[in-house]
Amino acid sequence: MVTARDKALINQVKIAALSLRRASIWVSSKIPLNVTDNFIFELYVLFRLILDLQSAYNVKYIPGSGVKKNNFAKNPAEKQGRPKFEIYEKPFRRLLWQICSGTEIVDKFGDSRAPDISFQTANSPDTPTYQDIEIIWDAKYKKTFRRKITHAEFSTFMHFINALNLRNKVKPNINLADLRYLVDNCLVTNGEKSTELDVSCADSGLKEVTSFYPGNTFSVRP
Repeated sequence: MVTARDKALINQVKIAALSLRRASIWVSSKIPLNVTDNFIFELYVLFRLILDLQSAYNVKYIPGSGVKKNNFAKNPAEKQGRPKFEIYEKPFRRLLWQICSGTEIVDKFGDSRAPDISFQTANSPDTPTYQDIEIIWDAKYKKTFRRKITHAEFSTFMHFINALNLRNKVKPNINLADLRYLVDNCLVTNGEKSTELDVSCADSGLKEVTSFYPGNTFSVRP
């Protein structure tokens, strides 16, 4: 059953998608979706980030190619052929970063990782490696706000950070407004924080962002 909170989330995603003109194919196709699907929350987090970036930068939507040119990846997918956003100095001067959603990155071990959102360097290729990555975000949707980030979710994201060599990497100088405390490797949820201590989060090179949902005031730790 679709709850009022889920309807609010979907509405916010649609509003953001329309304001960005072209987003994911389901917005225009009206294909029924399972609102408990983490993908909806991933899109909400992505679009909220992009809208925030527009306050300080010029943001350009870059379609992919083929039948999936406007489809953000629901599952890990190759970067080539998928849409992305390019972030420029105003007014459309130097390209600073690429923002990709759900696309694969070759880690320092030669394996593939696909964080929900990756901030990539300006010259990052269609086959990026860990050397092309600045920071990553992962979104975790919870059916109720009282559910916590699980130990498995924390551990998996921590492993991503390590495998992509981001643990001690200097953070990029990204100018955000409402999301200014999120210039880091962030585990984002509409639910509650994990049972890990703040010192564990800091040592792991990540921040937990909780209560991230339309109408809520989110929290960041540590």
